[in-house]
Amino acid sequence: MTSQIHYITINGNGSNFKYAWRAAKGSYGTLAKELGVTIAKATEKGLVFGANSPKPPEISITYYKKGNSGDTASTTRFCDHEKLQNVLTGSLKGKKLSVRGKSYTIVSVSG
Repeated sequence: MTSQIHYITINGNGSNFKYAWRAAKGSYGTLAKELGVTIAKATEKGLVFGANSPKPPEISITYYKKGNSGDTASTTRFCDHEKLQNVLTGSLKGKKLSVRGKSYTIVSVSG
């Protein structure tokens, strides 16, 4: 599976920077906007990879392995600090998440 570059703009100490990482293509899919994640363009400038601090919060997304009930699994994703409260209070519940190219229904999110 191919990867693509993602980033979240971090506001810290009076300056902004783009905290960047590689993730599987489509792994943020339709959730990118709600998580505050941008997929970088090929010409994107100012990306910072591997910064230890500050960095965006990681959230754990629990999803159903099959259909809309039964066994669950979880995965982690980055989330913009400004979107975190909304995400943790259920805004993603019932939405679709892509993991290894397959779509799953989100059960819950924790921080």
